[in-house]
Amino acid sequence: MAFLLVLLALIIDFSPLIAEKPVLDGNQAQQARGQAKQLIDGLASSADTIDLRFAESDILAISATMSHMFDNTNFGLGYSPQNITIASSSSFGLGLFNIYLNLSCQIGIDFRASHIKTCHIGDLPLPGFLVDGILYSSLYLVFDGEVADTIDNLITSAQIENRAIVIDASKSIDFRKRVNDTLSDARSVAKLAIQNNIPDPSIIQIYLDDLARQGDNENLFWYIRNSMQLASLRSIDNPAVIENQAALWAWAISFAGDRFASLAGIDKYETNRKVKLRDRRDLALHFLFSAIIAQISNNEFSANVGELKEILDSGKGGSGFSFADLVADNTGIAFSRTLTENTRSALAAQQLLANMYDERSLIPHVHDLPEGLSDSEFKILFSSAQSETFKDYVASVDARIKQLPLYTNAAIDNSNKPMSLIDEFPYGKWLTIDTHIHSTYSDGEYSIANIAAKSKQFGCDAIAITDHGDSPYTGVFSSKYFDDIKKANVDNTNLTVIPGLEWNIPPFNGREHATVLLPRTANTENNYADFKSKYDHFNDFSKMLISQKPAFDWLNSLARSAPVAPVVFYNHPSRKDLQVSENSFDFLNWQSMSSTLIGMSAAPGHQRLSGEDRGAYIQRLRTLHGMDPTARVGGEWDKLLQQGLRVLSARAPSDFHNLNMDYWPCEYSSTHVYAKSNTHNDILEALTNGKTWAQLGQFVEYLDFGILSRNKKYSSGQVLAVRQSQEIEIRILMRLKELDWDGFSTRLDELNLVVVSANNVESINLLPNAKLNGKKIELTMNMNIGPDIKAIRLVGRSIQPGLHHYKVFTNPIFVTNNVME
Repeated sequence: MAFLLVLLALIIDFSPLIAEKPVLDGNQAQQARGQAKQLIDGLASSADTIDLRFAESDILAISATMSHMFDNTNFGLGYSPQNITIASSSSFGLGLFNIYLNLSCQIGIDFRASHIKTCHIGDLPLPGFLVDGILYSSLYLVFDGEVADTIDNLITSAQIENRAIVIDASKSIDFRKRVNDTLSDARSVAKLAIQNNIPDPSIIQIYLDDLARQGDNENLFWYIRNSMQLASLRSIDNPAVIENQAALWAWAISFAGDRFASLAGIDKYETNRKVKLRDRRDLALHFLFSAIIAQISNNEFSANVGELKEILDSGKGGSGFSFADLVADNTGIAFSRTLTENTRSALAAQQLLANMYDERSLIPHVHDLPEGLSDSEFKILFSSAQSETFKDYVASVDARIKQLPLYTNAAIDNSNKPMSLIDEFPYGKWLTIDTHIHSTYSDGEYSIANIAAKSKQFGCDAIAITDHGDSPYTGVFSSKYFDDIKKANVDNTNLTVIPGLEWNIPPFNGREHATVLLPRTANTENNYADFKSKYDHFNDFSKMLISQKPAFDWLNSLARSAPVAPVVFYNHPSRKDLQVSENSFDFLNWQSMSSTLIGMSAAPGHQRLSGEDRGAYIQRLRTLHGMDPTARVGGEWDKLLQQGLRVLSARAPSDFHNLNMDYWPCEYSSTHVYAKSNTHNDILEALTNGKTWAQLGQFVEYLDFGILSRNKKYSSGQVLAVRQSQEIEIRILMRLKELDWDGFSTRLDELNLVVVSANNVESINLLPNAKLNGKKIELTMNMNIGPDIKAIRLVGRSIQPGLHHYKVFTNPIFVTNNVME
């Protein structure tokens, strides 16, 4: 016992030999990888010698790269004309203080043959001949004699020339084959499997065979779900952790590469299935690779390897640092841990995954995260991967993973999120507006004066000029810009022209847009200029713009001091998305930062474009009859309503740029708000209140949608409180125009009540019960609702010649069980 205490005192230190982790950038990481490749290629060649040269910068890059792979260990390499020093410091926390394990070895340089002079573990010296003997014996036990001799030759041939370490050693001409033959030996594979918790190959084969029978599907979650159904059955008689490990290895072998087959002791296995996560192949690969690395090492090492890969990519010629890939890496680690941590966790994961219907349970959204950052851009944003700014941002995106039920065992419940209760709307009138328009100050073809005149001609009561915030458009929010808006207001009686902005939301760099309408105050002009200069994210990689939060904080601050709150709408939500579910993720995330984000454009602009290009949705997701996919019954709008969120998406702006893509404001599409007046702030207040409906095709003259409950009427945007199941009365009054925008006689072919409950979205056909009197439609209908109902909205459709489908739709009437006494 006394001997052990003395030994412990000798090898443990209270200060590190290498105090700080070296800073690593992308170019250094690539340099280290190049040297590693040179070593591997040299050993794998058929030559009988290997020549290597490590300059001073190479040694620094290798030290920094190795240190980055381990959280609590720093490495250092140094040299002098007589010695090469290899050192490491590992820290271990013991409550209020740390202890350190310091290791160092000196290789003496001799013109005949270099050799290990001495090594130290803490203060405990180890003679060089002893270390050399242990090293050679260990190599000889694992590999054959020629492999051990080759590695020994690398050490003994090291020399210092012109401040560089030079190695010129003899080697086995079939070095790679000898190594592979050794590792493929059945006994070695068995040892490796025991050491790294790899299941018996026969169990893995069961899951591989099952995957082969499942057919082809491009979605990884589909295969995971089916494998977990099998794992659930097999876990009745077998350990659930082992079954999940076997399934995990089968997915890696099938979808990430057959190199995992030999590691797991499986005969050569080939697959050509290119599965995806979030519609991306690269995310699936990152996910699976990290999950397996976590299985055969530990979570921290796997995370560091993933981070190192992104740092490598930020170097010259790389694809750039991707936080999306990093999230996929870290999700894979969390997935691996959840599946195999213990029996309880393994069984819970099986149950959730076996019943998942899409990948929302598996991996968070990543589409809004910075990608493709070069080394210089990365340094502007984060300084280095060791900076607190970088660590804080990684922690913020990792929080998305922790919010998923699979990794928390508890779903996020927003059902009781409080909403503002509006007892009744003030006296007002219905107004027709368009709040998404571009002029010559950005990429529009018409002046503000021309747009205002045409908007008034087509019946607009108010419009918002929302030019882009892109940095090249320097005229936006200039003195001349505001002068033109003031003149348009003077020249067009009864029309209000409001300044606004189409905001490039950070950190999307122009991929995602939102309309921002600020209240009219004494500082309106300065406020717009300030917001644009600070928070518009178009080719701007400043630290402020790695998140939307600073911008929303700014809007929140203005809301507290202004007469009315700013208004933010998410424009053309699905236009550049790979998956429509990205929209609910974005909206929930942004609205959690600020209530100034009130809705989305259910019907985007660019309605003049025909066919699948309508709305300028020219990528994966397309509009249907001019409507964004989020607005379909049961779509993302309804999914957000199911969570109790206040989402006001009855909006149909023109997004007017030119007459090739667009109709004039209020010519074809329009938004109708109930407001006290058409003045600037009254329009913003009306949009926030949400008593709004919108249409395409200009076939509806008037629409009033309400619910009568206990002798009180509720309209769109208002909140009906329900304690228990009760009867309500639906009331609808609609009047069609004589002719639609194209000169055809109007008609109403569908009228549906969309009832959104916590677990269901139902569409009820109202037209058979409606009273039709020429162009007038009336309906009164009783129905029972309970506290599980979240929202009720109205959707109608007119099918005109040429199968033109025109939609009319309202904001929801919200339902809550939070009864205010």
